[in-house]
Amino acid sequence: MIVVKLVLGPRGYYEVDQTQELDSTFAISDSLMAIVAATFVFALYAGAYLVLYRFFRRKVAHLTPDDRFALRASGRNVVIAIIVLTILLIASGGAILRVVFPLIAGLEYLDFVFSSSLSFLIAVILGCATAFAAMTFNSAADRARLVGDASVFVSFFWVGLYFVALYHVLWVVYVLVLTAVWPLKVVTPK
Repeated sequence: MIVVKLVLGPRGYYEVDQTQELDSTFAISDSLMAIVAATFVFALYAGAYLVLYRFFRRKVAHLTPDDRFALRASGRNVVIAIIVLTILLIASGGAILRVVFPLIAGLEYLDFVFSSSLSFLIAVILGCATAFAAMTFNSAADRARLVGDASVFVSFFWVGLYFVALYHVLWVVYVLVLTAVWPLKVVTPK
C-alpha cells in the first residue's frame, strides 16, 4: 500500500496530468482538495479493511458476547435512510451537495491514477496487499481463538486502521510538498 500511495499513485497522476487538463478547482495541489481526496481514498481503504474484519470476525465471534449496539443493515433500515437523505436534500435546497461536491477531488485523483500506464501494476499491488491483509486477519483470528480472547483480534483491527489513517495523513503532506516542487499543469475554470 505504501508503494502505491507514495510512489505509483503520484507518478501515475503526473503522467496523466501531462496529457489531460486538470481542473484547478479539484487539483490535489490545493491543501483542502488533497485532504478531501485523502479522506475519500481512506474511506475506500477502510471499507475494504472493514469487510476483511467482518469476514474473519466469525472465527472469534463465539469468544465475545453479542454486541448490543451493532448496526444491523436490513432492507427496511436502508429504505428509511434513503428516504431521510432525500428529504434532507430537498429541504436543504441542495446545500448538502456543497458537502458532497468536494468528493469529486478524490474521484478525479483515482481517475487520473487508474488512467495511467501504471494502472495494471497498481491494481496488482493493491490486490496483493488485500491478500496479505486477509492472511494477517486470518492469523490474528487464529491467535485470538487459541488464546481465547477476542480482544487480540479487535486490537489488531484498530492498530491496522490507525496505520492506514497515518499513511493517508502522510500522503497529504507528501503530495502537498511534491506539488510545490513539481507543480501540476492546471486549467483555471472561467
